[in-house]
Amino acid sequence: WAAMLAAAARACGLPEATGWAISTGLLADAVADNLVAWMPNLAYPVRHGVHSNTAFAVALCHEAFGELGRGDVVAAIEDNARRWFGADRDYATRWEPSGNDFLSPALCEADLMRRVTPPDEYPAWLAAFLPRLATEGDSLLEIPRVLDRTDGHLVHLFGLALSRAWLLRMLEPHLGNQARARVDAATQRQVAAVEREIVEGDFMSTHWLVSFALLAVTAEHT
Repeated sequence: WAAMLAAAARACGLPEATGWAISTGLLADAVADNLVAWMPNLAYPVRHGVHSNTAFAVALCHEAFGELGRGDVVAAIEDNARRWFGADRDYATRWEPSGNDFLSPALCEADLMRRVTPPDEYPAWLAAFLPRLATEGDSLLEIPRVLDRTDGHLVHLFGLALSRAWLLRMLEPHLGNQARARVDAATQRQVAAVEREIVEGDFMSTHWLVSFALLAVTAEHT
């Protein structure tokens, strides 16, 4: 997120953004250097559905450092992502979600590989990794259930609905027509199910859900 903030500051047209870009750029450079040094030491990616999910984090960094002109970081992310995930096949989506996920490990991984895999190779990888993606009964299209709107961990599942919508919309161009139609319908339901929680929900939801809502509603234009 620090790298994404730096990229946004650099792209911002406001006069005061020049100072923001300088300050956040120093932070982004530190993140970049540490990330490049750290990734080779990560023998196994973190695959759960909360903050330290590897695929989610490095996908944001891949985007941000591409915009910041750090080709060395982008190349290192691509090499390590293929090392971690390139051979993955037939992911068991029925095991998602866990009780306090706000990310789908399956969809985060699919999105990262979309970013780092040559376009002519990605459809085959995706079909092998998620062979039932957007078919009838795919659990990734469902709206997660939240039974206590005041529980700070359980409301993560509201965020999961939004991040699923975001990531599914990013993957939609790589699917067939029927699958695209299912994704379109499912993501509209997922966003609609959580909209009121962003402004009317408990503080446990309102203080952070808007970031995922923005990702979801702008995904089709990315």
